[in-house]
Amino acid sequence: MPREFVTMDVFTTAVGTGNPLAVVFGADGLDETRMQMIAREFNLSETTFVFSARPDKGVPVVRIFTPARELPFAGHPVIGTAAALAHEIIKSAGAQPTAIDFEVPAGLVHAKISGRQGHVAATCIVPRLPTLQERSPTPAQAAAALGLIEADVLASLSIQTWDAGYPVTFVPLTTREALQRTKVDLSKWPSTAEFGQPVSLFPYWKSHAQKFNARMFAPMLGIREDPATGGAVAAMAGHILACYDAGNGLSHYEIEQGVEMGRPSRIDLSLEIVDGSLTRVLIGGAAVEFSRGTLSI
Repeated sequence: MPREFVTMDVFTTAVGTGNPLAVVFGADGLDETRMQMIAREFNLSETTFVFSARPDKGVPVVRIFTPARELPFAGHPVIGTAAALAHEIIKSAGAQPTAIDFEVPAGLVHAKISGRQGHVAATCIVPRLPTLQERSPTPAQAAAALGLIEADVLASLSIQTWDAGYPVTFVPLTTREALQRTKVDLSKWPSTAEFGQPVSLFPYWKSHAQKFNARMFAPMLGIREDPATGGAVAAMAGHILACYDAGNGLSHYEIEQGVEMGRPSRIDLSLEIVDGSLTRVLIGGAAVEFSRGTLSI
């Protein structure tokens, strides 16, 4: 059964940059084995599959696969899928929708749509607030896995692991140069036997009060390095609240990622804090369509 697909470059307004995503429409009838095979075939960070709305929900169901496994939530696939669905409405109806709703395993996604001709921007509330995990690598362990020395890790801040759909370990670094020098050493990668779940490392450098430069490594998810990781940035909201003075109210941050890969990306992150507690997390960014085609299965 032929199935239409598009590929989107996400968290960017220019094709050939950002994080590529494959979106497969008309996924009804595909089982997990075939979806995983298709995701491996595309070999992108993630591939999403859009199913018809269930009668009890009334919104499309979207499932997210890396080349190695399914994820309950990830930011780049959610933003890219919302933009792809908005593109389909624009092409069929000639008007841009203001919102797109769909369900992922982690919960309901409500994405606000904006943008100009040539690209669509989406902003969504993260369906699950980040939670702090009990165990994280030590500075020495994290530095070794990232090909750095322990002195490159900022000693005044904690290395923390937060989960907004999958666990991500945040490693603050002392300089931008250390971030650029980062290189994965799989022989020293944190083991699932010790930490319980596949650990993704997110080294970063805080360049300004509201801006972070970052990289993302997740080889145990089949992603050696990712150019833009919305799910990690969603989890970073917990780390920012714990380690920086975010204050009460709504605060906004910009995360630049993918520069070292030649795929510069920008992710917008907003935190809503009430009485010192995180009550809402929003991620956003632009996406552009890169290709369109048909699967033969």
